[in-house]
Amino acid sequence: MSELEFVGAFVWNQVGRQPTTEKAVTDLLSLELRWFKPAEAREVVSALVASGLYRSQAGQLTAHERLSEVEVPRGFRPSPAFLEEARRVRATPLLDRILALVAAPPNADGEALRTEVSQVASDLGVPVEAAALLVAWRRGVRDTSLIAEFEKSLSKTPAK
Repeated sequence: MSELEFVGAFVWNQVGRQPTTEKAVTDLLSLELRWFKPAEAREVVSALVASGLYRSQAGQLTAHERLSEVEVPRGFRPSPAFLEEARRVRATPLLDRILALVAAPPNADGEALRTEVSQVASDLGVPVEAAALLVAWRRGVRDTSLIAEFEKSLSKTPAK
């Protein structure tokens, strides 16, 4: 398990496994637990969403169901290097994050996955991120946490 998963599971347990706001999570991480400064806590929340561990919808955060299976070690506290891990996750390209959701066991053939995504993108004439989301759906991945980010990326792409 990564530290990001431990942080995500810890927070989810602390908020009673109920949808909550970004501000509530930021306050928990910074003011209550005193693990991070408020700006750093916002970065952590962004990393949780970017990684697919949390979904942000209509101002509410919910955790991915796999976090309910994470056993947080007793006395857990993020390491000093944790913020760098969170920043790397935020910087990971959208396509790689989508593929990571699909390539997680039991769907674990990464090369076949990339080939399938490329073929779908070519056949449909869509961006590879759209093809990856479609392939994910076809393979039974029902996590929609990255769709909103993909939508935003489309609005930032200049029209041709």
